Amino acid sequence: MASIAYICDMKMVNYHRLYGHQTMNFWRLTNAKQFTKFKQGDYLFFLAKGSEHPKTREKGLVGYGKLSHTTTSSVSKMWRTYTQYNGYESELDFKEAIKKVSKQNTLPKTLNGLFLEQVVFFNAPLYLSEIDETVSRNLESYMYLDKEGVTLTLKILNKAKEIGINTWQIALDHELSESTFELDYIETLLSHFVLEYFSNQTTLLKHHKQFMEMFPEYKPIKEVKGVFYHRLDKSCVIPISNSMKDEPFFALLAKAKLIQTRCQSHDLHVKISIYCHEWEDKKKSACEHFDLLCDLKR
Repeated sequence: MASIAYICDMKMVNYHRLYGHQTMNFWRLTNAKQFTKFKQGDYLFFLAKGSEHPKTREKGLVGYGKLSHTTTSSVSKMWRTYTQYNGYESELDFKEAIKKVSKQNTLPKTLNGLFLEQVVFFNAPLYLSEIDETVSRNLESYMYLDKEGVTLTLKILNKAKEIGINTWQIALDHELSESTFELDYIETLLSHFVLEYFSNQTTLLKHHKQFMEMFPEYKPIKEVKGVFYHRLDKSCVIPISNSMKDEPFFALLAKAKLIQTRCQSHDLHVKISIYCHEWEDKKKSACEHFDLLCDLKR
């Protein structure tokens, strides 16, 4: 999983926040520095101009969204497609903002769009120095927070829990705003635990693909092939093949139990289980004994 902090205009952020947008088109110039790693579901944190710390002048993170998809189109088409979800009330305001960013009096031929979903705004700016990280004063567009894993992303979400979700966003949609952040936090913390024990699992095997076909609501945990998560049910499943040998099975069982224990110690209410299409009695009994037997059926 990758996450980035992207410099943006506080005026644009405030517009989305005012209207309670939980999706948005985060537009950028096509000649901007390209991403080396940024995929669907990855985090984009808003590093806003206008949120500077009163003493240090450090820019703050004021919220985030998760990448849904990317587009490239003309300025006019981007406005027609996303209208106010570009962050401005009118097409004229939108075009003026583009000129300001590009430092040109003419509009570029095309723009890149990062369509974000599950957008959350914080109640106050979060400064990376508060979690012992730094932002270069010379940063022009974006910086990676995590290229691999979720270590810094998790630290940010932990701090964001202390700060809280923007009160206006909660007032507009209390249940959706709070549950979105809570589900993001749970999923990120779970990913952190899973990566500790399954970071070398980088290939989807035949039984993994069969599981995905049978249970499409379960999605692979980022960067780990073979561990799946149902976001709304808070259920994490590790499928195994019918022919798995005893030694690797019991090694996997131990890892699953360690993840389960880590979740419990952090008061993380996620069900961890192991799935097999056709159980061998000994393996099924072992999973039952450790409360790791998956009861999914099709």
